[in-house]
Amino acid sequence: MASDRCYAGPRAAAPDITLGAVYNTAMAIVLPDGLTSQQIRVLQEYRRMNVQALTIEAIQAIRHPTGGGEMPAVRLAAAGWLKLDESGSYALTEKGSEFLAIEATPEVAETSDTLAPAARESGAAGA
Repeated sequence: MASDRCYAGPRAAAPDITLGAVYNTAMAIVLPDGLTSQQIRVLQEYRRMNVQALTIEAIQAIRHPTGGGEMPAVRLAAAGWLKLDESGSYALTEKGSEFLAIEATPEVAETSDTLAPAARESGAAGA
């Protein structure tokens, strides 16, 4: 009988080998062109400051949760995103400038708030 059993909390689920392959696509972040989050943070600093070159000190001062320093800029220079100029600053290359020109917007499902104006317009047109 069920009353003879003692409740010990939720039952442990049997191991599911496919569980590791399932992820929430709404939360997935795909970093472009093999860039790390630190490298993207360095490139974003050029956009934020609206400059074409940053000094080594400015790059080392960029805060990032998982570390930073000059190494992301060194790797960006090796990959052609930045170049070290004669003054010792890292300047954007054409490749870096093209990356920063991208106006990325998140792909999200349309909500009722975004559908409301379209519905009002179609309702007005049909009236």
